[in-house]
Amino acid sequence: MDISFSAVANIDVSLSDWVINMFETLPSESHGLFATMLWSAWFARNQYYFEDRKLEVPFVHVMGQSLLDEFNRAQMRGQLGKRVQRVVPEVWIPPKPGFVKLNTDATLLQGNDVGMGGIARDENGLVLWCFAERERGQTDADTAEALAALKGMKLALERNV
Repeated sequence: MDISFSAVANIDVSLSDWVINMFETLPSESHGLFATMLWSAWFARNQYYFEDRKLEVPFVHVMGQSLLDEFNRAQMRGQLGKRVQRVVPEVWIPPKPGFVKLNTDATLLQGNDVGMGGIARDENGLVLWCFAERERGQTDADTAEALAALKGMKLALERNV
């Protein structure tokens, strides 16, 4: 089955032609990100249609970027023939069965902005939700971290977790 974009825009091009055109147009260093974002969008679509589960756009973005990062790490290991030394260990300790683990982080940005984000996972590492946002307001690092944790907990309450 070939999907046409003629209903969306004033052009008549198939999905496969569009994908090929994107690969020809984008710089080669963007191909991996483009492919993982397409896969993430397709996964989100299948979750919606077959599992009745709506995934938020930030989650789909994080999933696509994570897939690309994992692929790039695997490629580096293969090319170097040895372990890649990490600055930050990639050890995630899952919560006990039936619990959700929320990891959050925040940073102080220029112009009195605060950047914050978080990710919630179950005991299998499945991402249940995530968020990333920028807020105006002058604060210190500890308060910014607390605001990120608060945002994550509010999202948990909204989801009855």
